[in-house]
Amino acid sequence: MSAPSDSHPAAFAWMAASAVLFGLMNFFARISSEHAHWAVVAATRALVGAVVAYSYGRARGVRVIAVHAPALWLRAIFGTMAMGCTFFAVASTAAPLADVVTLSNTTPVFLGLLGPIVLRERAGRRVAFAIPLSLLGVVLIIQPAAIFAGGGAVSRTPAATAAYAIALSGAVFAAFAMMSLRRAAKGETSEAIVVHFSIVAFAAFASIALLAHATVPREAIGPLVATGLCGGFAQIFMTQSYRLERAARVGPLGYLAVVVTALLGAYVLHEPLGLEAVLGMALVISSGIVVTVLGVRDARGGATRERAPL
Repeated sequence: MSAPSDSHPAAFAWMAASAVLFGLMNFFARISSEHAHWAVVAATRALVGAVVAYSYGRARGVRVIAVHAPALWLRAIFGTMAMGCTFFAVASTAAPLADVVTLSNTTPVFLGLLGPIVLRERAGRRVAFAIPLSLLGVVLIIQPAAIFAGGGAVSRTPAATAAYAIALSGAVFAAFAMMSLRRAAKGETSEAIVVHFSIVAFAAFASIALLAHATVPREAIGPLVATGLCGGFAQIFMTQSYRLERAARVGPLGYLAVVVTALLGAYVLHEPLGLEAVLGMALVISSGIVVTVLGVRDARGGATRERAPL
């Protein structure tokens, strides 16, 4: 894969489109969860994602079946756990959609924190800057009763607390998935990795749905299909963006998904979006951008660009 030139405007368009689609995916997942079990929503997202990645890879003429599939199992397992946590949290109506999606997007910070331990990578200034920002942002979103004694009653309900904890757990699992990918993705195409992970995730969530005797009401079909299509094409668009441009340049645009989700939650779902939550989102997004930009700059001496996160 050739190194990118000084600027690829198309890369920014791909990433912006990906972020908007991820925001729409979150919105449709919440709508779908009003009628269908969260595992059905996650299974649909995984199945459609596999079909989209497979079709896109075949259209490009690249390999879509993983050659070293056993090496990708850790990535698939951690990725499936991350997806499950995210869709479970998104399905919860106890917490605003924007809050749980923001917490699910703390993965870059956990990568910066865990990378030096698991991958023996130097953390440097990115963790020193990002961790305090992220922690303060999480506190402002969750609003624990010990600190916010006079407000944040919705955020302190047990169901909301559980949704927040699961969303953060999903971010941790996603960080481990990314670290597993760093070790196992050599020689694999992006499409093959996505197809492998999506099939594993579909099998897991379909099994949970069967055990829960979940059904698919007619009114859920449209939002379910929309969830899968938005997520599947968002993944492809994001990968295309990273193929053209450095992560430090286009990566921060991915946080547009949080903004889109917040706007849809506030204006379409009429969910509360207080000043503290908005400030918390801004801090979490800022910490993620710090990790992305400084992380790539710190690693620039070894390689000209980062591999696209999948």
